[in-house]
Amino acid sequence: MMAVAGLGLLLNGGIMWGLRTAKNNDLNVRSAFVHMLGDALGSVAIIAGAIVIRYTGWQRIDPALSVGIAILIIWSAWDIVHESLNILLEGLPRGLDLQSVISNMREVSGVLDVHDVHIWSLGSSTHALSCHALIEDVPPSASDRILQSLNNMLCEKFSIRHTTVQFEHVGCPLSEIGCVIPTGSHAHHQH
Repeated sequence: MMAVAGLGLLLNGGIMWGLRTAKNNDLNVRSAFVHMLGDALGSVAIIAGAIVIRYTGWQRIDPALSVGIAILIIWSAWDIVHESLNILLEGLPRGLDLQSVISNMREVSGVLDVHDVHIWSLGSSTHALSCHALIEDVPPSASDRILQSLNNMLCEKFSIRHTTVQFEHVGCPLSEIGCVIPTGSHAHHQH
């Protein structure tokens, strides 16, 4: 029994080392690491328990080690469970501040205001955003530049790569000189 537990410990240790040195902080990798950690601790507990029972005859060490390992596994898995629930419930991703994202979006040239901002995780390192952005009444080519600027800023500063931005335009009274009103494939100015 001790030989099998020792072999399991060596195998789990190698797998755990490989998972731990992986640069990907993916939730699945962390879950696999916690699972392997539990298996490795179980193997250590079997060996330690067998040695104690062999030399002392104290049988209660086995359930005591089992309870201790169970508590340690639950404690180490709590973070994974918490993050999984946050992803499933589409909560704000860890490490992101909603007000900071909104402030940075408002600083993008052409953006007058943003509202109804929702940020959630598609995975542990993949985030999405949807919002309404108020911009001037500009032709589509100008709004495309604003959208590109928003997407670039969100990607660079916050690692948000999936966005849905609905533009809302400031009203354009017809009496205002220089007001751009799109018509067909052209836009013209009212004089």
